[in-house]
Parts: sequence; structure tokens; C-alpha cells
Amino acid sequence: MVSEDIKEIKEAEKKAEEKIEKANEEAEEKVKEAKEKADKIIEDAKKEVKKEIEETKKAKKEEAEEEAEKIREEAEEDISRIKEYSKDKVPEAVDFAVEKVTKG
Repeated sequence: MVSEDIKEIKEAEKKAEEKIEKANEEAEEKVKEAKEKADKIIEDAKKEVKKEIEETKKAKKEEAEEEAEKIREEAEEDISRIKEYSKDKVPEAVDFAVEKVTKG
């Protein structure tokens, strides 16, 4: 009877150890899966941030190019006005210079 009880206890211990081992293996597998999911989430987040950065850079570059184009156009208009003004004033300046030299 005692030997039968000891045998049952040993079997129960063995089953308990097997369950513990199986639980440990399952826990390790779940930890591994969780880490893989976390790594994927992090990688996806990095890709999304990188994409947003590239889109922002592109938008800012386009804005800068538009602003630069406006500045170029304004500068060209200013240059044209100065040239026109100069064309109008050159004959006056020549007349003034000739007058000074001849009356001088």
C-alpha cells in the first residue's frame, strides 16, 4: 500500500514536471512571438515616420521652389523696370551732358 502511494506520488511529480516544462516552453514561445510582434510594430512605425519625413521634405522643397520662383519673377520685373527707366533717362543724360559741354 505504501509502495503504491509512493508510486502514485512519483507519477504525480513526473506529470507536474512535464506540465511545468510544457508551460515553460509555451511561455518562451509566447515571449518570442510577442518580441517578433513588437519588432514588427517598431519596424512599421519607423517606415511610417521615414515616409512622413520624406513627404514633408518634398512638400517643403516644393514650397521653397515656388517661393524662389516668385522671387526670381519679381527680380526679373525689377530688372525690366530699371532697364526701361534707364532707356528713358539715357537720352536725357546725353542731352544734359552735351548741354553742359557746349555751354560749359
